[in-house]
Amino acid sequence: MGRINTIYRISRRIITKSIILLLGSILLYKILKVNVFRQKKQITVKLKDVPAGGGIVLREQRAAIVKLNNAIEVYSLVCPHLGCTINLTEELFKCPCHGSEFDLNGIVIKGPANKNLKILTYKIEGDVIIIYI
Repeated sequence: MGRINTIYRISRRIITKSIILLLGSILLYKILKVNVFRQKKQITVKLKDVPAGGGIVLREQRAAIVKLNNAIEVYSLVCPHLGCTINLTEELFKCPCHGSEFDLNGIVIKGPANKNLKILTYKIEGDVIIIYI
């Protein structure tokens, strides 16, 4: 009878450790999937399509390219307040949901948003801008 009890305890211990290992593996995969395995999408835009002193909106990708003083910056059009898609006017970015406003440098000038627009990673190769979303 003592031997059966010992085997039962060993089996229970092995099952418990296996479940913990499995749950830890699932959690690690979820973390790595979000941060490591996710490949960034690339979008290409011709430099000549971006007007000086203004910008263009990539509505489907929720991004905008702004060219001010011959400097280019690429912003996410996801409002940092609640995630609405922001509009670009000639003077500013404006959220249609709650009225947050951002200047053309992506800096919040009117709330309720309290964070600036996210700057997206990009590179210029020849006459093309490659944006990573």
